[in-house]
Amino acid sequence: MFIKSLEVNNFRNYVNQKIEFSRETNIIYGKNAQGKTNLLEAVSLFSSGKSFRRAQDRNLIKDGEPSSKINIEFEINGVGKDAEIIINRESKKYIKLCGAPLHKTSELLGQFKSVIFSPEEMSLITGAPELRRNFTDLVISSEKPVYYNILKRYYKILKQKNNLLKQNNSSKEETLAVWNESLAQAGAKIMVYRKSFIDLINPYVKETFEEITEGKEDIKINYVPSVSAEEFEENTLYDLLLNSMNKKMQAEIMLGASVCGIHRDDYSFFINGKNAKSFSSQGQQRTAIIALKMAQAEIIKENCGEYPVFLLDDVMSELDFERRNYLSEKIKDKQVIITCTDKYESAGAKCFYVENGTVSEE
Repeated sequence: MFIKSLEVNNFRNYVNQKIEFSRETNIIYGKNAQGKTNLLEAVSLFSSGKSFRRAQDRNLIKDGEPSSKINIEFEINGVGKDAEIIINRESKKYIKLCGAPLHKTSELLGQFKSVIFSPEEMSLITGAPELRRNFTDLVISSEKPVYYNILKRYYKILKQKNNLLKQNNSSKEETLAVWNESLAQAGAKIMVYRKSFIDLINPYVKETFEEITEGKEDIKINYVPSVSAEEFEENTLYDLLLNSMNKKMQAEIMLGASVCGIHRDDYSFFINGKNAKSFSSQGQQRTAIIALKMAQAEIIKENCGEYPVFLLDDVMSELDFERRNYLSEKIKDKQVIITCTDKYESAGAKCFYVENGTVSEE
């Protein structure tokens, strides 16, 4: 898989720019705050449908403009495709794939695959549980579209339940019991998918982590659901979730919010048997993120037969010599788009200089 071209119109600090990419290494360099990361953000939109910087859609539009348009041409398994995203000020998105309108953002998932490496990804270890849930949910959804639909249904029901909990209504129990049944049904399915994903990705993460550390350190990712479970069988999980929700019904009524369910799940990284969030160095955390992202790429390769496009946002300067060399070797002969402040030396690389929203090919 590779991206042939990117065209941005009124996107962030860009008026109109088109870039033709090399099938291998592409280096986008320039001073800080010139728009380098914006280009990676535009590319990654076609993988997830949203900004990897967690920006709202309307903030992607150039100041003073009513809308933004982004186009890409790409190839997957030898088949050429194109896609378009239009965003307007009301945060509505219009997406086309090969000229055909898509009715839902979820229909874009899995069409174009990329893996982003950025300094902000460290928050997957040190940040809030929501960040880890969002990452795993996106990866699973990209490979299993049915998961996205179940997840969307769960959060729709959860919103309805929370709205009811906030109401000054004395007779809520019967309706809450109905919502809890629906949440438990969807939640049990989601838990099965999440546990299967962690079981799948762990060997890949472990292998890469041990390669980088030369076998001196080990890593494991644990799935930490909101309800303790020994068996991840759907009917058993349904019973566990429903019982937990019903037991906490009065507490939820008092608080006016849902306190139990898969929206409270988490994942923990353990390095050398210790929780990496509290007991790991920045070097270990960076190694863990490299291992996680390379594992994501391997899963994509396993499912679609091709590696994704690798997007490296000012990552090389954050890594020490050993980790930088390891990553460079792993992404060799794959399509890579790298941003950096200083020109990154790489044989055969195609270079682009960015200054104040203008891209010059060298």
